[in-house]
Amino acid sequence: MGFSLKIGFYYTHYQCLGHTTRVHALLSAIKECFYKAKIFCLQGSLPQKFISFPKDISYFNLPYPLFTRDNFLKPYAFNNFAAERRAKVCLQTIHNLRPDVFFTEFFPLGRNICKYELLPTLAYIARHKKKLFSSAGYPVIPADSAFDIDKFSRLYDKIFIHSPRMEMHYISGTYNSRQEKKRYLDIFSRLSEKIVFTNYLLPVQFDFADKQNNHATLCKGKTNILITRGAGAYHLNIVAAAIKASDMFGDEFNFVIITGPSTIVAEWRAFQYLMLKKSVKNAVLYKHTSDMSSLLKGADLCVCPAPYNTSIWLLYFKKNAVLIPFVGSNGVRYREQAARARMLSDILGSAIIDYEDLTASRLALQIKRKLKDVKRSYDETIKRSWFSGKKVFLEELSRLIPAG
Repeated sequence: MGFSLKIGFYYTHYQCLGHTTRVHALLSAIKECFYKAKIFCLQGSLPQKFISFPKDISYFNLPYPLFTRDNFLKPYAFNNFAAERRAKVCLQTIHNLRPDVFFTEFFPLGRNICKYELLPTLAYIARHKKKLFSSAGYPVIPADSAFDIDKFSRLYDKIFIHSPRMEMHYISGTYNSRQEKKRYLDIFSRLSEKIVFTNYLLPVQFDFADKQNNHATLCKGKTNILITRGAGAYHLNIVAAAIKASDMFGDEFNFVIITGPSTIVAEWRAFQYLMLKKSVKNAVLYKHTSDMSSLLKGADLCVCPAPYNTSIWLLYFKKNAVLIPFVGSNGVRYREQAARARMLSDILGSAIIDYEDLTASRLALQIKRKLKDVKRSYDETIKRSWFSGKKVFLEELSRLIPAG
């Protein structure tokens, strides 16, 4: 489709890449389909300067970043002045650019705090009868969003969830009380006409502005163990435990350890210090890589949390894995990775270690056990349709947006 179209995308992140990667996979797909469209992003967190973004997409950063590493896993300290300023800049940007289509990423399923800065913009979109869509990677509805979702969802034409419907089953299994589980399922029942499960959206690869530590490779002729803590600002002990565990293996093994692009200087130095103390030279440390998919495809085993993008590649390549899912801390609970780890365990036979129980010796034991596993056949279990997120999304979007 080549008609001129203006599309806006609002998103936030905790200086991680999960949400950013998904947004750019969507925008790449939109650009491919609506090739003359003018696309812009309203980015509500700290600018991710370590990434080289596509030059044909305009970026606008809202003031007073809403989410950062510093307030991760902490209740957000609401600031009325900051919220008013962000709402004003957001609305002014929308008024100046006048999009025909506007997306909010995750909201209203999650990140309910975003309502304060989005309300004027959502009212503007509704008043001018423009298309309003939501895009979420998975069917998680935090408790604070559950109370407002019926009210906000009325404004939306569609809510796209970029996973197979089966993830809803695994998420519902994380609720301990029957009442909470029923409330969760009831929301999806009420919104059934608005929600589209597109299946998984295959991640796009980023170019990193910082080229250092950007070319991680596997070692031919050795058993390659890929360790990644994901792009999130959490689970430091995955890296520390992996470095120590690697000394329990010989030099016929190759541990490729990716600390993640959100790694700060103090963390990187601590990891380097642990590397210097190693007795076996069978590991290499990288901060990030531009081609995680190739590493996952070629590795003999992967050790990681269970975030969206990494988990998709594990399923897609049918890889052997040891998972340390991120479930939160400090009284804050996250359901996404616990549910997905259980799903990967059911489908791929992945091993699961609770982060609180993670030690170098326990990790080494699970790696050795998984490497001995007889390779299973997944032909009947893993459906290729699970990875049709781009196709389903574009088909639905083409149907919803008038051509002309």
